Amino acid sequence: MRKSALFSFLAFLLLLASVLSGHPLGGTAAVAQEVFAVKGVAVDKTAQSASQAREAAIAQGQQIAFQRLVQKLVPDYEWSRVPNLTADEIAPLVLDFSVSNERTSSVRYLADLTFRFRPSEVRAKLRQSGVSFAVTESKPVLVLPIYSEGGQDFLWGAFNPWFETWALRREDNGLVPFIVPLGDLEDIAVIDSRGALEADSQSIERFGERYGTEDVLVTYAAFSGDLALGDAELQIITWPGADVTQSATDRFSQGPDDTLETLLARAADGIAYRIEENWKQQNLLEYGNQRSLPIWILSQDLASFLEIRDRMKGVASIEGIKVSRLSKSWSLLQVSFVGDESKLSIALDQQDLRLALSPDNEWLLSRSEDDAPLRRIESDDVPLSDNEPGSLLDDGPNEGDEGAPIEFEALDEESSVLYPSEQ
Repeated sequence: MRKSALFSFLAFLLLLASVLSGHPLGGTAAVAQEVFAVKGVAVDKTAQSASQAREAAIAQGQQIAFQRLVQKLVPDYEWSRVPNLTADEIAPLVLDFSVSNERTSSVRYLADLTFRFRPSEVRAKLRQSGVSFAVTESKPVLVLPIYSEGGQDFLWGAFNPWFETWALRREDNGLVPFIVPLGDLEDIAVIDSRGALEADSQSIERFGERYGTEDVLVTYAAFSGDLALGDAELQIITWPGADVTQSATDRFSQGPDDTLETLLARAADGIAYRIEENWKQQNLLEYGNQRSLPIWILSQDLASFLEIRDRMKGVASIEGIKVSRLSKSWSLLQVSFVGDESKLSIALDQQDLRLALSPDNEWLLSRSEDDAPLRRIESDDVPLSDNEPGSLLDDGPNEGDEGAPIEFEALDEESSVLYPSEQ
């Protein structure tokens, strides 16, 4: 073996180790914290003093926020199994909170609060309750709302109350973030109501690309009946992008106090609720099914290796990563996770990572923006030995080689960040 190749790869490993040990990667922590954050908790309390009112309001806000977090993570059929916690019991689960729109008087306190909860403590509490839950956040879903009344379909323009309803919905605290298009000239040039209803795949794909998402939800609201007579009804047909074969139909009838605005708002909330419940069901963490999978990652250089690793750390079902083989093109990771390969693949996809089984029965992981490799082809770089993880293939032992793999452990469960373990 040429020493120049060996020294080159040693330099690569030393640089890799230095970055792994000294880079806390707060960006990944921020992604994980968003899942355990609850925004827009409005509080209004009165007491003998402003400070007492503020204290009572924060305690009340914690309880409201925790209830919303449970509804966010736990399927609706299991909500009743989560015990009602007191403010004192919830306080240790809270990491921090922020305040906006704060207003006070001598005896009253009003504010909008955002609470961030401690991921590991919340998971432990939910597991103690014996409930299933999901913590994988979906990629943003771009909503394309079409309104139909009197035989006419409306997408862009002043008259589309279904579009306006989605645009005015309060910020979601669910695992499926919904975004609404701007409705500007560029949107109008890309797609119209006919293209959406005919599932024009090219137009829908271009439309999603403009907003940086592959997930486009077409939702068609057909209004019938008479609001004045109290017999109005909405028939909502919803389908993903260009695939009308997966359409779902919902009906919402006018209630005693409904206006068109409240009927549409109830329908939009119902559609979003169903989508979020389906997503949770598909991504429940299966703690009774803990597995380890060898995964080869395509990493052409140190930067791409670290980027893939960073994205993997945003996957809540991954509990640990061990690097057992390194090269400049392919690296072998031993990934510990809960669930099965299908759910792991879905979770990785939300981080723009593609997991595929090659014809050689090897699991290959690559970035979604890269060309998907059909199979692993070794290059001429110096890999770590399969038989002795951590050692370099050479005629003899290398000075300073410990003969042990680089290991990562979920030491910081608060943010699902994996750090190098201490040797």
